[in-house]
Amino acid sequence: MRESPFEGLGRRAIVTMDSIELAALHEISERGFDETTAEHIATASGVSVRTFFRYFPRGKEDVMVLQFRRWVQQLGEAMRARPPHESSWTALREAVHSIPGAKGPVGVSPEAVMTHRAVARRQPGLHGMMTAHHHSLAEPIVEMAALRMSVDPSADLRPRLMVHAMLAAAMVTWLAWLADDELDSFAAFERMLDVLEDGMARSL
Repeated sequence: MRESPFEGLGRRAIVTMDSIELAALHEISERGFDETTAEHIATASGVSVRTFFRYFPRGKEDVMVLQFRRWVQQLGEAMRARPPHESSWTALREAVHSIPGAKGPVGVSPEAVMTHRAVARRQPGLHGMMTAHHHSLAEPIVEMAALRMSVDPSADLRPRLMVHAMLAAAMVTWLAWLADDELDSFAAFERMLDVLEDGMARSL
């Protein structure tokens, strides 16, 4: 499987992926995660089952983590663009700030965001699966943080701790947003990052 779901894809292919994702989310929202089949998704999106699996090799699991994979790709690109003299934490936090919300070169529609939220809200059993994928997909970010710290991430755990703590803050904020329609998730996430920065300042 590609490290990035967008690697080597042209704009037309990305539009197709986005279309399949949205159709899949609507099917899962209406039928439930376990009850939705690849055939349901293929029919709803107007593609073959083979095409669905070409874009989503792990099927429905890949659909549920695609938004996070977009975010990680954008985070990695933004972090690589930060000035080389910045500390790993500063580069990471500024990279997070530069991600353009629900838009960007790999796209994500507000409708997909809200439908994804509706699915996750009604089916909390999916949260564990999604979190496991989140951590495995973060390794490229860990490597970039370690490079800025001039350490080996297999021997020095601080880069991994820093990145995964940030991901935990993002997940806690996301779960709070699922439960509270009025939550300002961006402000809440900033507060979480402030707490992490204060707590890790001496170590980093």
